[in-house]
Amino acid sequence: PDPSKVLADAIAAQLHLEACVEAQRVDVAGYLSGAHTALGVARESRRIQHLVLIAPPTLLDLTGVEDRRVLVVLAGSQGPSERDAWKKHLQGLDARVELIEGADQRFLRRLPILGEK
Repeated sequence: PDPSKVLADAIAAQLHLEACVEAQRVDVAGYLSGAHTALGVARESRRIQHLVLIAPPTLLDLTGVEDRRVLVVLAGSQGPSERDAWKKHLQGLDARVELIEGADQRFLRRLPILGEK
């Protein structure tokens, strides 16, 4: 995919989903660099109330989604220092950080454990 069009394509997909689904809300998740795209989509739609950022490569600017629930999922290989940095970054928001022990940053294993929490 063309990186310059990723956000526009994701927003178009979100708008299509919202038009086709009778749900009151649609949530969004992003994995690795897709976390940035998911954040951009959430900024564009008031129907998105929950945002899940899985292994985001950096701390992201959450301006525009301060009133949404945010879950940041980190792999155990990312370590406690990154978890602590995210916790500090999320202070004052309706947000939490989950660290999945035994998972590598690509989540080739252990991501399903999140469903058990």
